[in-house]
Amino acid sequence: MGKKKENGRTAKVIINTLAQLLPEIVNTISGFVLPRFILLTFGSALTGLVSSINQFLTYLRKMEAGLSTASAVNLYKPLAKKDEKKVREVVAASKHFYRWVGILFSIGACILAALYPFIVDVNIQGYSWYKVSTLVLILAGSAAFNYFFSSAYQALLIADQRYYIVSINMTVYGALTIPLILLTLKTGNMLIVQLVNLLLAVAQAVTLVFYTKWKYKNMVKPTKEFDKKSMNMRWDVFLNELGFLVETNAPSLIITFLIGLSAVSVYTVYNMVFVALQSVIRISREALRPAFGQAWAAGEKDVVKKCYAEFECLIFEATVVLYTIAGIMLLPFVRIYTEGVTDANYILPLFGVFFCMSGAIRQLQIPASIMVGAAGKFKEVRSCVLVSALSCVVIGALGGIFFGMSGVMFGMVCGTCIKTAYTTYFINKKVLERNLGTTISRVLRGGAVVLISVAPFVLGIKLVPTNFIEWILQAVGVSVWVLGVSIINLLLFDRRDILGLCKRLINVVR
Repeated sequence: MGKKKENGRTAKVIINTLAQLLPEIVNTISGFVLPRFILLTFGSALTGLVSSINQFLTYLRKMEAGLSTASAVNLYKPLAKKDEKKVREVVAASKHFYRWVGILFSIGACILAALYPFIVDVNIQGYSWYKVSTLVLILAGSAAFNYFFSSAYQALLIADQRYYIVSINMTVYGALTIPLILLTLKTGNMLIVQLVNLLLAVAQAVTLVFYTKWKYKNMVKPTKEFDKKSMNMRWDVFLNELGFLVETNAPSLIITFLIGLSAVSVYTVYNMVFVALQSVIRISREALRPAFGQAWAAGEKDVVKKCYAEFECLIFEATVVLYTIAGIMLLPFVRIYTEGVTDANYILPLFGVFFCMSGAIRQLQIPASIMVGAAGKFKEVRSCVLVSALSCVVIGALGGIFFGMSGVMFGMVCGTCIKTAYTTYFINKKVLERNLGTTISRVLRGGAVVLISVAPFVLGIKLVPTNFIEWILQAVGVSVWVLGVSIINLLLFDRRDILGLCKRLINVVR
């Protein structure tokens, strides 16, 4: 029975991981298609107005930070124990807090709608102040609707390893958005375009609500009793997420204020490469946390330790391979991408090295950060998160003053090292009670793989593609080389965990 349950969780991880690729693909297509046609229809000024309003609303949405994760963490145990009464209480508490977030967000959106027309030029294509205010309210509508009606149900689906339902729902409505928005553009009215977008978002949320009420009819029944204490960890989760925001956003802010806007443009080009890499690995994190959370809540510590060892092996090796390939191919890519741009120097080898290191170290903390969420240990790592964020800002600022952009990224390397080292130590020694030697060995061997893989390109082989086709062909060759070195490392030192992963996949297929 235990093995069957374990295989079931693995199957759901695979399904959730694959399902999360679907909205990513749709969003990528949408991101290429819609902005261009919207820009051609409405021009830069009105398109920029919508982007600016959305940016303000993004800051308002930060008030929900930590709530979804806290809800999911507190649902792992009652779901594992099939305690419907406790699930109802946690869901009721989640709905209660989301309702308050919805109220506060709506008040903030109304204030923004009232003030925004007076802080921007509203004479855009005949847009009077009330049209701008209406546009703000329409753009805020989808988030407000979700807070009041669907966000708590989404947290339940995520906690129960049914993120694939959320992903399929997002994919269907995302795919519908593209043709409907293109048709609506013929009206030439931005308010109508955004209203259609809002209606699609509301329909998406309503579909999620109906499914959840059908699937969990006994668990989401209205109840006057709710576990208010279950949301206490929300602020610890919030601090954890705030630390991550500092890590990811501090470089661009420090570079903006200390170096200049041209340097920000350079940072943006480099960051574009690594955002794509982070999204690939992030998908596995979102799929795995509920699986670890339910197993931990069920008291299956030995199962968690075994799965953690296999997952750590996979993430460490994937990070080494992806970031080594990215590091080797980064400067050739930047050289082609910025060809003809002469107002800034984009070829910065040391900056690129620190960028790679910072991103790779951040990915290495994924196994530990998943266990922090699965075991609800946000409070225990809170101090480390704050020290890490402060280090990123202080060392990054000092580095920027004395050494320019490379100094800023060195600060990010220092900050992420602190967080990765401590969370990895804490999870291995204090939570899983696992020998830290295996993890240290993997890090050292990963470093050796990087050095061996990079050596030929530092000592002799020069990569100078003149166009993106040549770059792709050379990237394939580099990928085969790096992957070969990595496979040798795995076969020599990590056979047990690799075989464990293979057996797990075979059992699921059977």
